[in-house]
Amino acid sequence: MGNGFEQRQRPKRKENDQKMSSFTMRDVPVRPAIRRLKEMHMSFYSRENLLLNDRIFQEEFSKKELPAETRSAEAFCRFLSEKELALVPEDLFAGQILQYFMRHSQPLPDDDPFSFDPEKIRMSEKESVTDANASVAICRGKGLSAEEEKVLDYLPAGIAAGYFSHYHVGHVITGFEYVITTGFDGIEKRIREKMAGEEVTEREKITGNAMLRTLEGCRTYVERYREKAAETAAAADDPQQKENLWRIAAALSNISRKPASDLFEAIQFVILLQDMVVSQTKGSMSFGRLDGILYPFYQADRRKGLYTDDDVQELIDAMMLKFALATGQYQNLTLGGCDEQGRYAGNELSMMFLRSSRRLSFDQPLMSFRCTRDVPDEHWNEILKTIRNGNGFPALFWDDTIIASKTRMGIPIEDARTYAIVGCVETSICGKEFSNTEDIRINWCKTLELMLNNGVCPVSGIPLFLKDHSDVDRITDFGTFLDRYIEELKNAVEKAAQICNIIDRFYYQEYPSTLLTISLQPDEIRLDDCANRGTKYCNTCMQHTGIANAVNSLLAIRKAVFEEKLVTLPQLSKILKNNYEGSEELLEYIRSKCPKFGNDHEEADALAARLVNEIAAKTDSMKNERGGSFMAGFYSVFHHASLGRLTGALPDGRLAGESLANGLSPAQGTDVEGPTAVIHSFRGMDQTLFSNGMVLDMKFSPSFWKSENHILMLRKMIEVYFEEGGQEIQLNVVDRETLLDAKAHPEKHKNLIVRVSGFSAYFVTLFEELQDEIIRRTEYA
Repeated sequence: MGNGFEQRQRPKRKENDQKMSSFTMRDVPVRPAIRRLKEMHMSFYSRENLLLNDRIFQEEFSKKELPAETRSAEAFCRFLSEKELALVPEDLFAGQILQYFMRHSQPLPDDDPFSFDPEKIRMSEKESVTDANASVAICRGKGLSAEEEKVLDYLPAGIAAGYFSHYHVGHVITGFEYVITTGFDGIEKRIREKMAGEEVTEREKITGNAMLRTLEGCRTYVERYREKAAETAAAADDPQQKENLWRIAAALSNISRKPASDLFEAIQFVILLQDMVVSQTKGSMSFGRLDGILYPFYQADRRKGLYTDDDVQELIDAMMLKFALATGQYQNLTLGGCDEQGRYAGNELSMMFLRSSRRLSFDQPLMSFRCTRDVPDEHWNEILKTIRNGNGFPALFWDDTIIASKTRMGIPIEDARTYAIVGCVETSICGKEFSNTEDIRINWCKTLELMLNNGVCPVSGIPLFLKDHSDVDRITDFGTFLDRYIEELKNAVEKAAQICNIIDRFYYQEYPSTLLTISLQPDEIRLDDCANRGTKYCNTCMQHTGIANAVNSLLAIRKAVFEEKLVTLPQLSKILKNNYEGSEELLEYIRSKCPKFGNDHEEADALAARLVNEIAAKTDSMKNERGGSFMAGFYSVFHHASLGRLTGALPDGRLAGESLANGLSPAQGTDVEGPTAVIHSFRGMDQTLFSNGMVLDMKFSPSFWKSENHILMLRKMIEVYFEEGGQEIQLNVVDRETLLDAKAHPEKHKNLIVRVSGFSAYFVTLFEELQDEIIRRTEYA
């Protein structure tokens, strides 16, 4: 199976890579058809189909007498046969990609998914705990030991207290390349051959039959759209629209059974496969490396003279408009990177995707660019030009560090080199991995709160687990305090892993994903769900949040408690419970005199490196129950704000309820020595331990980007960061005044997109704590 990555030659570097050509790369004008489709964008949104999907799946899953795989396949097929098809004469492709409900709890969507309602958008503690209780309920009565039952109780309690977040819906890269190059009939043949084997169990036969039923539903759905396209074409008056619609019908006729035969069919196949996958599987279904997947089709069609590059840009734009309807879906599209031989693999399509992103300017799909040592200047120019557009795209990733993190996990280098970004910043092997990347997240600051309050959360009053219940006021030196904090944090990691392993044991049995599983089996057919052992790589992911706050708090305790003896630990605990009221002098001392991570400060950076390296190593030293390992991630999505809301005042001077630090970035407003000091602060961290990704976010004023020399220096700074072992960096291009005005007057800034933590979103749809966190970030000008 060709993947398009092995066919390209290493581009030649220019003699003087210190000079950067001007941003003069040609932007193809947006064609009228794309302008019309963009104007009609919201007309494709269907609340009715969202409600239909939820109702059908609820009805089918209530038939407990049937196996879960059968229920899932029947619900999927029934929905695809009943949903209203969205196709208009102006369309260039068929399909309707929406953000469907979570299975357990999610408020019904509005008619306008872009509406601004902070109370409805806010991820409330009640909803999170409800979701956790539903995951836990699946495991009850399944023969768990008394200890396992007790461990499960930690999850809803930990979420209510702001210690954990949990989503048992994986962020996955669907196997687009395998499906569109094999076709539904080809996949069916492979499944039937597997089922004909002598060793197939009754359980596997049930799964196999559910897979076959799912493929039948896929073919029926594609045929429904073919009939709709032919019907719409026959009624169309405009000759160009009629031609486009007949082209859609012809493509659908082929891909309903066979592999894609040209670029148009490949794009149409990708759109409909995403359309179908997200209707059955809840989570963030990402695209992987579409520039490489589509490139062989592009080359073949260009050689035949079927398209000009302007024609192809129109097709890319039309595809991106389809993706954009699923706002907030975390659909990540990865560009660039190396091929299976380690050579840079970016191509013409990579650049077209970048141009399309900035021309259309939606929050979906998210976009990531894999950087290598031999990215040509022309491609760097296009990357930076897109970042300057201000939507937070693309986030940048460094191949050397990430590929090393994957091979360290035992993944062969030929597969490691195919990684792409899923959801926010999670690194996953394209079409071969299910690692449940949002399984659990730990708030490092809550560990510190529990130590200072005898194991009771000071905000919620909920008692939580501690390994050592002895009073911390007996500790007489910082080294002992730090060692105890690290041991408690490792204890939290162990408890979190136990929770994940128990839920992973049973969850897939209740909510299997037959189409996703089918797509994730390019090498070997496995008659098992992808969330169990139904794909090649089956890991589990654990995220860590509030790192900079925890580091800064420990440094403040060292200086104010143990060195200067301004307060005792019991006194500090009381001051924090009072949110520093009456202790403003101490607050000012902590904020101005105590070291902070992100300023190239040796003591702060060394402590951060020790904590991060030890906890990451602890995380991936543990095995899951599916034959894989745990992988550490240091990103927070929006949980730095939602967990911060449940976290009291901290010793670093952060007040109660305020957002925690974003990902692995410095705490908001504390990085005062400039961007180069920030990147140098990461030098001691071994980022090959971050097998599930990380976030470093920087905010630059738009005025910074007016100087080409500034942009050249920024590129060199990013390259130095990567050369020193960095893994990811993302840039916000927006000023504080614009953000403040958008918060005060959301109706005037409905289209303002900002980078949050691994994803971009419409600023006015973010809840207040998250908006405030972005406003407070240090702005480089």
